[in-house]
Amino acid sequence: MPTATLIQKKELNPSTTSLSFSMKESLGFFGGQYIIVESNIPLNEEKNVKRAYTLASSDSNQKEFTIFYKRIEEGIVTNQYLDHLKIGEEIKFSGPWGKFLKNEEFATKGPTLLVATDTGIATAIGFLQSERMKNILHNVDLKWFVPSNDYFLSKEKVEKTFSGKLGNFEIHAAPPFGKERGDDFYMAMETLVENSNYSSYFLCGDGEVVKRGKEVLLNRGHDEEQIGTKTYFNK
Repeated sequence: MPTATLIQKKELNPSTTSLSFSMKESLGFFGGQYIIVESNIPLNEEKNVKRAYTLASSDSNQKEFTIFYKRIEEGIVTNQYLDHLKIGEEIKFSGPWGKFLKNEEFATKGPTLLVATDTGIATAIGFLQSERMKNILHNVDLKWFVPSNDYFLSKEKVEKTFSGKLGNFEIHAAPPFGKERGDDFYMAMETLVENSNYSSYFLCGDGEVVKRGKEVLLNRGHDEEQIGTKTYFNK
């Protein structure tokens, strides 16, 4: 199982932390893929608790990577393991995972719409920083739907990451995930995708948005090879 050493820990806001790691060997990842971190918290007598985290840094440096995590009340790995990691300590993980992002033809043949909800912006950041995207960012429109400006990452941080290189970047208010996020929101997301006209699409975040959006695109006859998805959580 690969290991990586923590080299930087930064509090981005009261609930979100950035962790950067270094490795002796190249990880061999594509921007936007993810790893599965093994904690030291026992799940049972044979296994420890594991969680997936997106590689949110550029794949130009294969011996370093960054992940973001958001502290939530029931977050076992974040609250009991990652929060207590110290500089110089190692993590064990598997990956990188995310086979779709190895499709080198994706998003290279025309304008791309990237819809991210909530913490799904981490996948967007990693993917858009990948080496193969750096010269075509002007063809990408990014729309991020999030409950509040302090929910995960700030709009300013995302904007600074891309320094105006995107075709368009918009942030929109969204109901909090759970009971407040009713069918009206999901129908609005379906309408957004249905009324857009791009060559490629990437949907990441809320599983219901990802599922419904992909169904709309497939029903329109869109090429499945040009529909990227990454589900973070489901209803």
